[in-house]
Amino acid sequence: MLLKFFLLALLVGLVAFGCSDNDSIVSSENSGSEDYSGVSEEFKAYVQDAIESRNFAPQMDVGEKKFGNSFELIPIEGPTTITEPGAYYLSEDFSAADVGISVESDFVVLMLDDHTITGQGSKSGIGVAVDGSRFVMVHGGRFEMFGTAVVFNHCDHSSVREIEVVGGDEFADPGNDIAPQIGIMLQNSHHVCVFENDISMVNLGIFVRGGGSHHNKVWFNEVVGGDLGLLGICYNPVPDEGDAGPQHDWVKNNTLERFPTGIQTSEGSEKNRFFFNTISYFEEAYHDFNGSNLFKHNDAMQV
Repeated sequence: MLLKFFLLALLVGLVAFGCSDNDSIVSSENSGSEDYSGVSEEFKAYVQDAIESRNFAPQMDVGEKKFGNSFELIPIEGPTTITEPGAYYLSEDFSAADVGISVESDFVVLMLDDHTITGQGSKSGIGVAVDGSRFVMVHGGRFEMFGTAVVFNHCDHSSVREIEVVGGDEFADPGNDIAPQIGIMLQNSHHVCVFENDISMVNLGIFVRGGGSHHNKVWFNEVVGGDLGLLGICYNPVPDEGDAGPQHDWVKNNTLERFPTGIQTSEGSEKNRFFFNTISYFEEAYHDFNGSNLFKHNDAMQV
């Protein structure tokens, strides 16, 4: 259902605390309620600290199935839906026709390590879809040939970092119902950190949209287009939700190369900051349709 929602929308428009050995993240009395009573305080603190830390270095012992300070590590071997908090790791490469991994729980750490999740091409499918969750971290791994590699929809206080995305450099024309291929998308999500990701050969590198998106950090990413790229970073409304776009995001120190336009913000996207980005563009470094977004100290060069 989530996949169908995203594909339809795209066509419509464009550190840690100590604990005993092998402490389980979820207690045996997990109630699943929003107060997180079944999640250990140690794990909650670990995830909250790791999400915004620029210096996060995962400590993972696959052999012992331990993560961080001896938290339980749960293996994933193929397409999966995560419905409980925990630290998960991808143990092998796999392919997915629709969604590779769905996250429908709060307090999830998803470690993809050096493994690859591969889609079916033709700008279809989602690598990792995080829906309505809080405190989720997606770390590492490689995504190939998905319509969108990683999506956060109605999420907050989460992060995606150090992933590699390789698209197919396929033709897209959103105005004529030919959907784009996207690296990372945030939709109506706030306080999400997009740190140090490497994205190439897609139509839209990082796509942030919706009036519910605000106070996100998009830092130190490298986005390189192919011959058919459109935008390095795009800020837009969500179709059928009015003109409101993201607000108060901080976008800095990103490298954007080989796109007609490096950054574009819609009329309803306002008061976002774009600082210290390096933009190599074909036609335009950035285009602000709103006028209130702040572009400063960017290094732009036409190629």
